[in-house]
Amino acid sequence: MSKNTKGFSLVEIMVVVAVFGLLVAISVPGFSSYTHANRLSTSASRLAADLQWARSTSIANGRVILVAASGNGYTVTDVATGNVLADRDFERGCTLAADASARFFPWGLAESASFNVAGSSGTTRTITLLPTGVVEVD
Repeated sequence: MSKNTKGFSLVEIMVVVAVFGLLVAISVPGFSSYTHANRLSTSASRLAADLQWARSTSIANGRVILVAASGNGYTVTDVATGNVLADRDFERGCTLAADASARFFPWGLAESASFNVAGSSGTTRTITLLPTGVVEVD
């Protein structure tokens, strides 16, 4: 071969592809568990934020607000008018372990409730609503 050849040889390209394939094979299982954990965290955080929003809406409008969760999602409803204020679904692979609901009252208090959101990997996040209206995420 002459010294003026430019480019990569077939062997060099095959080595790079093999190394790249090995790195992808190593990282895919870790990425999968990361996405499952992220979906569970997102679902729990969104439910907690909507519970806090429902309390604020109840106080601001002087009405009872109901948050009813079942299966794959939950709704936020104004009890007096029957209007659905929010209708949310959990992230893919996340479900509610048992149906739960809570009412928020115009004076800031709430019915205590516990919402257990389960992820596809078997882990669970618990959102606890205290009678004072405070939302805790475990």
